[in-house]
Amino acid sequence: MIWSTFIPGKEYCVLLARSESGLIAGPWKKHAPIYTMNGGHGMIFTSFDGRLLLALHQPNTEPLERLRLIELIDDGTTLRTREPGR
Repeated sequence: MIWSTFIPGKEYCVLLARSESGLIAGPWKKHAPIYTMNGGHGMIFTSFDGRLLLALHQPNTEPLERLRLIELIDDGTTLRTREPGR
């Protein structure tokens, strides 16, 4: 699951969490940031050319919000962005 929240020192972020039970009821653990550059409200989808993408708004500042598409890597155990430092 992904969701957006504020992390002190990193502004608005997208976090990745895992259900320890494998069920939607959780419990949800291992909260890890996957995007920390002041953007959020993410959705993950596969593009027509087969890339895994994270769509979010960035920055989290009115009226400057714009769509941002970030390529993700799914290594089978976690998700991470292709962009270093994100």
